[in-house]
Amino acid sequence: MALSDIARIREQITLEYQAAQRVFREPAIVSRHDFIEQRQVQLGKYFAELRKYLSPEQALEVFIGVEKEKVCEPQKKD
Repeated sequence: MALSDIARIREQITLEYQAAQRVFREPAIVSRHDFIEQRQVQLGKYFAELRKYLSPEQALEVFIGVEKEKVCEPQKKD
């Protein structure tokens, strides 16, 4: 298992989630729907990339873990 690859993918997932959240707080040049759809496409690619290194269950755990750790938790503190 390539831990550095998994760490890189986790960071990319975090950035995609954060970008998707910004669409609700900041003005955007593109429509919100298009922007969010593109984020979903990217997240799907990162999930597929995780599957190269982990079982489907492990990949899903990593994916959900990133959302909980890096995306949902910081918002609860605001």
